[in-house]
Amino acid sequence: MSTKTSIKRIAAVAAVALTLGGFSAVSAHAVVGTTSAVGDMIVTAAVANNTDGTTSSTTETATATAGANNYVGIIVKGASATPVSVVITGGTGVSASTYVTGSGTSSLVVSATDQPINVPTPTAGTITVKTYTISGGTQSSTASAALTITVNSPAVFSVGLSTSIISKGTTWAPAVAATDDTVSADKTVGTQVAVIKVITKDQTATALNGVALSASVTGSGLVLASNSGAAATPASNPYARSASITAAQMTTNSGVGYFLVATDGTAGIGTITISGTDPVSGVTSVIATETVTFTSTASAVTTTQNLKVLKAGGATYASATTAGAATTVANTAPLSAFVTDSNGNKVLAANIGSEI
Repeated sequence: MSTKTSIKRIAAVAAVALTLGGFSAVSAHAVVGTTSAVGDMIVTAAVANNTDGTTSSTTETATATAGANNYVGIIVKGASATPVSVVITGGTGVSASTYVTGSGTSSLVVSATDQPINVPTPTAGTITVKTYTISGGTQSSTASAALTITVNSPAVFSVGLSTSIISKGTTWAPAVAATDDTVSADKTVGTQVAVIKVITKDQTATALNGVALSASVTGSGLVLASNSGAAATPASNPYARSASITAAQMTTNSGVGYFLVATDGTAGIGTITISGTDPVSGVTSVIATETVTFTSTASAVTTTQNLKVLKAGGATYASATTAGAATTVANTAPLSAFVTDSNGNKVLAANIGSEI
């Protein structure tokens, strides 16, 4: 049996044994490239910077996500005549290979070439792995290879950091970035009046995939889920009192979802409640509420007096001598008039016409 065949069989047996123990290993012969010198170390399962498949005495890095069954897989080159000590700080190493001793501890010894070791990453933090050659019964004081593993906390759905912004019209383009538009529209049925953009985020304010969204309307108005925020004519689309976007769709959309808002023919305030479902716990929480005002025909004019005439012989206007005050008075309309509907909501100028 050739040395190469022997290595492949050892790696395969180790992979099966580790899988039975709750881990899965990448067999050594699956790695691009091979170790070259005794003490070399290759990362086989993680996001690592040694993408060429080999390492040298320089420090390598890898990232992993904390989890009960998560790990970083490595292979280490040892030899029967020159074993290699693997010292792990902040963690332990697990191996089913008969050429690796100390499995389950922070100090292992490898006595054959390209042996698999898994470094569990159950919690967030930093783990360092260093290899030292052992010659003549003495362990070298200089590391042959060093690996720093950064273990990040798993992404967690954050209701507080997720965002919902409403924009008036048929295209999502708020007048002020990251700020809700004030949306008021005529109640005429079959009209889209706003777009709501929702971004689900994790604890680092990074967009999070897999959070299912829902929108429900209280009061006036209808909603329709949209993957892109593109306008959709209410008359030809299933607008309803509620709408939803699945977790799979939110993953495809990289954590972004849209809800279109349309009239239902009634006047009043429409409150749209946006909720998200945590993909881990299954708990549904309210992310935000958005409001839209739907107005009916004009029914009254309300006026407000902004300037008053001072009583003859009375007190002098205290700021009459300042140019700023004079400008303020000159630029202030004496009266403000508002047209309202039967609910007391202001009617847009474009919808007043000649009704009153």
